[in-house]
Parts: sequence; C-alpha cells; structure tokens
Amino acid sequence: MVEFRQLRYFVAVARHMHFNRAAAELHIAQPSLTHAIKQLEETLGVALFERTTRSVRLTAAGRAFHQEALRTLEQVEATCQAARRAASGERGRLSIGFVTTAIMGDLKRMIRLFHEQFPDVDLVLREMLINDLVEELHSDSLALICADGEVTDAAFEARPILSPSWVRAVHRSDPLASQRSVTLSQAMRQPFVVATDHPSHNLHRKMIEACHSAHFQPDVQECADSVPCAVALVEAKMGVAMVYNIPACRPADVVYKKLAGCDMDVRMHLCWRRGALSPAAANFVRIN
Repeated sequence: MVEFRQLRYFVAVARHMHFNRAAAELHIAQPSLTHAIKQLEETLGVALFERTTRSVRLTAAGRAFHQEALRTLEQVEATCQAARRAASGERGRLSIGFVTTAIMGDLKRMIRLFHEQFPDVDLVLREMLINDLVEELHSDSLALICADGEVTDAAFEARPILSPSWVRAVHRSDPLASQRSVTLSQAMRQPFVVATDHPSHNLHRKMIEACHSAHFQPDVQECADSVPCAVALVEAKMGVAMVYNIPACRPADVVYKKLAGCDMDVRMHLCWRRGALSPAAANFVRIN
C-alpha cells in the first residue's frame, strides 16, 4: 500500500531532481528519503527514477506516476481544506425557518450579509407558522428559527435582532384611524385580533399583559397564526391588532397607528436548540 508520506517525498524529489535538496525541503535526512523512495518503487514494482552520480531523472513510469501523485495530493489538500472550512462554518448547509414578518424585517439583511461573507454555505430558507417552526426546531429539521416575539422554551436559546416598532392596526373606517397616535385603552371596547397562543411563544401573553397594564381586559375575538393573518382580519373588520410596523404587511384599507404610552418589549428573536449551534449557524447568529 502506497503511503501518503511516500507521495509527498516522491513529488519533492521529482520537483528538485535532487535527493539532498528534496530532503532539505522535507526536513528529513537524505538517507531516510532515499530509503522511502526505494520502498515506494518496491511496492509499485517499477523504477521511478534513473539515478547516476551526476543526475536524477524520471523514468516513463515515474512521469506517469508523477502526474497522478500531483492530482492525489491536490485532492487530499482540497479534502482537508473542505473539512477545515466546514468546521469553521465557512461551508456546508444551514437551514433557517422564519415567520413572514421576519423576512420582511431585519432577517433579510442578515441573510444578505451572511451570503456575502460565506458564499459556500448553502442556505435553506423556509417560511412557516410559529407552531410549525417550534416543532421543526425541536426535531432538528431546522438549525435556526426567527420568530416575532421570544420563544420561551427551556430547550432553546435565543438572541433578539433589530425589529420594527410596534403599532396598532385599525381599519381605515375606524374613528382611531384619523388620530396621529393612540393608546391601548382607547381600544378597550373594540374586539382584538391577537397572535397565536402557542405555549412556548410569548407574543400572545405580552399583548395581554400590556392591556392589563392599561387597566382593561381585551376582548379577544380571533387568534391569528401570523402578523399578516392578523392584519388581514383587521382588513375584514374583525377587530384591531397590535403588529410590527412593516409597510409591506399593510393592505390599503388598514392604517398603522403609533402606540402612545406602551412600553411592551416585543422583538424578533433568532432561536436555536440549546447546545446544538452548528459552526455555520454560529456565524449567522454573529451577524449584526
């Protein structure tokens, strides 16, 4: 069996056509190099070099072996480099799931920057509802998810990302639509459309808590699976909703009003399974 070390030694001698200079490059003793080449020739059953007291030349077999040896060494180096780059997250595959509002917000900027910095990482992007995102992350089908609001699950870790401001979505015919800003309590008698109440997703809970802080219990009429769905229900005059200020999610008959006196901290979050952040995913999380 030909050893990788023997290939390196052979290529060095073929490059210099001189055993002493090749040995110096390889940082080994010349007799050790000569012995290794002799063993290689015995393994192959052919002479690779013509040796005289004055010169070293490749034989016909040596020239053919040299071409293949170079290709083999290049392939081994490429394989090693691929492994190193995968270990550092510079190549491989990264699957990211997200809710619709996330891709309309800062997530798209992060995706663009990541692709520019790590072009050899194949990005698999999947738009899903929050319930499905949580399940896919639990099953390891996704490496990262981006949700509107924090996913409070002990199995996950999370970091907030830059998020749009929080506004009240009302129908254009609503009396509140003509005001510059509104307070939560101004809508206390109106039906509410709220985000999903998935057990690990605290967006629903934070909305309810904000209403309680304004001293009223919201009349929740509909639960929407996503912010775009909630806005669509507002357009259908099913109630008012609290949503991110993303113009692309606003139909013509819906008005976004600034919320006055509301300090509800609801930001989009990147989430991943605790202790299972791959090198590529770690690079994505570090994007800012």
